[in-house]
Amino acid sequence: MTTPPESPSPASNPRTRRAPGPVIVSVVGLLAVAGVAAILVPGLSSHLQRQKLVEGAQQPADPSSLASVIAAAETAARQDQPQQAEAILRQAVRDYPSRPDAFIALADLLVTRNQPEAALPFYREAVRLAPKDAALRFSLATLLNVVGDRAEAVGEFSRAVELAPGNPSYLLYLGHAQLGAGDLAGARLNLTKAVALAPDKDTGFAALAEIALRENALPIALQHARKARELSPGNVAYRVIEARALKRSNRPDEALALLEAAEGPRARDLPVLSLRAECLAMMNRASDAAALLRQASDEAPADKALAREALEYAKRAGLTDVAALQDRAAE
Repeated sequence: MTTPPESPSPASNPRTRRAPGPVIVSVVGLLAVAGVAAILVPGLSSHLQRQKLVEGAQQPADPSSLASVIAAAETAARQDQPQQAEAILRQAVRDYPSRPDAFIALADLLVTRNQPEAALPFYREAVRLAPKDAALRFSLATLLNVVGDRAEAVGEFSRAVELAPGNPSYLLYLGHAQLGAGDLAGARLNLTKAVALAPDKDTGFAALAEIALRENALPIALQHARKARELSPGNVAYRVIEARALKRSNRPDEALALLEAAEGPRARDLPVLSLRAECLAMMNRASDAAALLRQASDEAPADKALAREALEYAKRAGLTDVAALQDRAAE
């Protein structure tokens, strides 16, 4: 399906707290898994509860004073005064240049203001001050992934895993980032480790299914897709992955039945409808495929991509009454 997607807006993440002291927000919910279907990980909003920053950071004589500054910025942000909050935190990084939490607070605020690129230098400085903090490297990697720097994101996710090798979420995100970067072997290795440590990680099994599909290992793709769907029955993306494997296995009837049973608004997404049409065409039901897409286009006339797809199938079926579809596709 079209991509991850659905990268949630930075400003949409709910605020979290990190001990000690108040914090503006975490960026973990921003992961975009490039190369995987857009609806593979709906929402993609898991939040990092950071622990107290660790080794190497010098502490001022009165550590509570920075906490009060961050609290004041958080209050300003909650009162819909983001510029004042940003000014407070920019002063904080000047006043506390050795405190990683000052840089994190400013970076987090910039993320909430939908400025992920502007947040990056402050996360980098926080990592420089606390290089052994796995959670902080994980946040930096997540943000790098959001802004499209996949290579550096993979590097930072890898360092987080090195610092906390038993954390399945770090392995999972590293595997997704490697998949997005085209490193199928590395992705498979880390995703397999992730689901072994946390067998409830449906997104891990879904990504393993995607890898198997790319490698045309269809029985393995089916196995992983079905496991993902077992863990999250309502996720339409997992039906799509399984249906793709069934279709490639020359089982279009099973793939079609699987897709027709999908429920919810995502069941009407173009990738789902397009795959249903492909299955119908494989079953020598070209007119049914054209009718399916025409009806969908009638329901969403502003969707040009859907109109183009419907027009193509109408022509394949030999239909001539396509003026409305041509108009929609050309708009």
